[in-house]
Amino acid sequence: MKRLLTIGVFAFIGLIVSFSVNAQGDLGIKKNVLNNPYLEKLVNYLGPESILAEGLPQKAWGYLWNTDWELNSYVETSYFPNGNVHVELSYDIITDLPAGRWTYTYQGPNGTGQMTEMLGESNETGTWEYSMKYTLSYDANGNISEIKASAWTGEEWFIVFGSQMTYTYTPQQYITSVTTKTYDFLSGWVWDTKDIYTLDGNGYPTQVLMQVYDGAWADSSRYVDIDWYEYIPQIGYGSLEYYVEELWDGSNWITNYREMTDYDDAGGYVLTNQDYDGGWVNSFRETLTVQNNRPSLYKYEDWIDGAWVQTDGEKYTYILSGENVTEEIIQTWDSGLIDYVNYFRYVYDDFFYTTGIDKGLSESSFRIYPNPVGEELTVQLSGDVSAVWYIEVLTLTGQVVASTAVDLSTTKMISIPVATLPEGLYIMRATSGDQLITNKFLKN
Repeated sequence: MKRLLTIGVFAFIGLIVSFSVNAQGDLGIKKNVLNNPYLEKLVNYLGPESILAEGLPQKAWGYLWNTDWELNSYVETSYFPNGNVHVELSYDIITDLPAGRWTYTYQGPNGTGQMTEMLGESNETGTWEYSMKYTLSYDANGNISEIKASAWTGEEWFIVFGSQMTYTYTPQQYITSVTTKTYDFLSGWVWDTKDIYTLDGNGYPTQVLMQVYDGAWADSSRYVDIDWYEYIPQIGYGSLEYYVEELWDGSNWITNYREMTDYDDAGGYVLTNQDYDGGWVNSFRETLTVQNNRPSLYKYEDWIDGAWVQTDGEKYTYILSGENVTEEIIQTWDSGLIDYVNYFRYVYDDFFYTTGIDKGLSESSFRIYPNPVGEELTVQLSGDVSAVWYIEVLTLTGQVVASTAVDLSTTKMISIPVATLPEGLYIMRATSGDQLITNKFLKN
């Protein structure tokens, strides 16, 4: 049961990370290892968000350091043909018997579309029994509208916690506000927060106003002087390069802090947070170093007595076989030893590769043009095929930045707006049942 809950927590964290791609989240959340797309792969056991060239491990052993590496967990994962997780099965380390199981459900057949449910079961009595369940709903634009966690009483499901998000959009489908409800045991669904975005002509926020609900909506804080590293208005996803937070005291806006982030071409960054006390004063700094598309070092420093002092951090070491990571070691910062020490080790084996087309189709069946593209990508199918296909546009790090479903029995061509995507190389992924087609295009 403990391992089942552990997997559920990590899986749910992975979900929350992926939601930040498809839903407008708190733009002020501090960057850490779970906010970086490269590190999502660590949370998801190098799952389907990983670079497509890599295999997906079907067996994963986890070891905890205690003077030596001690086996702590063993998980077997099965995948749908497109690489989305189907079932995660955890084993009791002492008895070597199945102890926990998570089953993933998606909108379409054979794991296609967005995830709609994670069903957790335990095997404490020799038979599988319900334990936890996460359900997900989406609005018409594909943004997450409800996340709900429920526990099984033995007779029925009851909600443990949850969030409901309501979005407003411009005619161009740019997100202008997100209103959130949370679940309370006593009151049920209650209003919680509202984020209101002031947009420029390109859909980029120039101000983010945060409100809280206490019988009525009241201003709480806001972000101003915003600079973006990248931003996709339709799905409300971006990276803040600079912003200032101000707090509302009931009559005036009070400057609180600012964050400045320098990104590098490898995917790393240096974030500096400064508090305002009549002038800007250093508070903390975070540094992420990425090498070969994988994080190698995460460092957290506090400003103490006029100097940066490291107080937390992680170091990542990988062993590869071809494109696949077969082993990774995670070390954490020990402030007493002033060094990184062993913490956790994962060993991966039995890699699964997404299947190709087994019904006479090929990548040439899906023609994408123009390539390079500036404003709108056209996807056209050639051949006599009638099925519902899910079309997704991904970054090279696996972030889904656009998605749609198309019924090929009624149309053979769709258009995907890409004008607001940052320049660079992207992947078009099309799935239907056990069929998968991928292609690449350049946005300029």
